[in-house]
Amino acid sequence: MESDLETQIYQMNLQAIKEAALQFKDKLTKTPLADTLIEATSNENWNTPTKLLQEISEASFGFTQCDTIMKFIWKRLDSDNKEWRRILKTLNLIDYLTKNGAPRCVGEFRDSIFKIRSFSDFIIIEQGSDKGLSIREKSKQLVDLLCDEKQIEEERDNAKKIRERLAGILFKFIKFQLQEELELQEVILIIKVMEETLIRMTHIRDMEMILK
Repeated sequence: MESDLETQIYQMNLQAIKEAALQFKDKLTKTPLADTLIEATSNENWNTPTKLLQEISEASFGFTQCDTIMKFIWKRLDSDNKEWRRILKTLNLIDYLTKNGAPRCVGEFRDSIFKIRSFSDFIIIEQGSDKGLSIREKSKQLVDLLCDEKQIEEERDNAKKIRERLAGILFKFIKFQLQEELELQEVILIIKVMEETLIRMTHIRDMEMILK
């Protein structure tokens, strides 16, 4: 499957990529961490883009940024029950950081596991439907994960291998495209567009299967 994915990448039209890079140039600049956190845990009816989760994960390796992320997460979990989408997205963020963020995140989540466990009986009925089911299931999943050090290590190792495999594919693509004698700025833009393209092609939970 890796060769198939690489073939798809290599066959992408260079001119189309360059045009897309120019169109997205202004959108590629990372937003401030606070804005990223707010957007990632909004109460809107759509999933959090993986790109935002990645930005938060990368920021978690900074001491001050990690403090900001942790304080924000615990505040979000105190949201009113009617903002159940916000709570669910925050639990999903905890899951992502446990597997991809700084080790300090894992320690803080384990120290405050009671806050996560408190959602195991979360109930809210909206338009006759139990909207708390996903939150109860995610809470249980996170508690089980955080109580199992071996599973945490395995999940983090798998996430690291996936990132390394993706980096390898990007490197091969860059080498291929450098033969076109592009300017450095164009290469940087192409790299960023390719990263976003790969993220959209495969969600983090599906990447391992696709890259096998």
